[in-house]
Amino acid sequence: MILFVPAVFCTYAQSVVFDVDTAYASGYYNDGADIPCTNHLSNNGTMAYTIKWSKTEFLPTGWEASFCDKVNCWIPSVTTKTFSLNANEESIMKVLARTNNNPGIGTVRINVTSTDDENINLNVYYVVTAQEATGIGKVQNLKDISIYPIPAREFITVIANPSIKATRMEIYNVLGQRLKTELFSSDKNNRIDLNIQELDKGMYFARVYTQNGEVYTKQFTKE
Repeated sequence: MILFVPAVFCTYAQSVVFDVDTAYASGYYNDGADIPCTNHLSNNGTMAYTIKWSKTEFLPTGWEASFCDKVNCWIPSVTTKTFSLNANEESIMKVLARTNNNPGIGTVRINVTSTDDENINLNVYYVVTAQEATGIGKVQNLKDISIYPIPAREFITVIANPSIKATRMEIYNVLGQRLKTELFSSDKNNRIDLNIQELDKGMYFARVYTQNGEVYTKQFTKE
C-alpha cells in the first residue's frame, strides 16, 4: 500500500512593515526650509517589538539629514536608535533633509531590525529632490516630460515639451549619483534616445533642466 502524505507549506508573514519601500519628496534648496520625506512603520502583530533603526546617507555636498521616529526627531549626527513598537501601533519614520542652499538629489537608507525577531530586517529608502525656488509660483506639469518604455531594458526615449525650453537631462541612481548627462536639441525635436545597457537593474531618475532654471524629475526602472 502506498501512503500519500499531503505537503504542508508555511509562509512567514511579516508583522512589522513600512507603508512603502521607497518614499519620495521634493522641495526647494534656496527657501531655507527642511524638506520632509515621510513613511510609517506599523506593527500588525500581537506582541511588542524593540525596534532598532540605522541610517546611511548618500547626500549631495553640504546636505544634512535628520531622522524622526515615534520618540523624537534626532539631530543629523545620530545614526541609530531603538524604541518599542507595541502591537497594532504605528510609528512615524521621517527624514528631514536640510540642503544648506545646495541643489541635488539625496537618498537616505534606513535599516530596521529587532532583537525580538531575527526575521525583521527591513531596508527602506527616502529620495529627496531639491531645486530652485524661483518665486514665480508655477506648478510644474510632469506631463511636459515623457519617458518610455517603462520598464526599460536597453534604451530609453525622453521627450520634452518644446514650451518648457529644456536644455539638458541628467540620470541619477537612488544613491543620488549622477551617471549620465545629455543635451536637448530643437534639431532632434527635443528628444533624447539614450543607451542604458550598461546600467544595472533598478530604479533611476531623469532630471530635465530648462532655460528658466526649472527642474523636472521623473522616475524610470531598468529591467
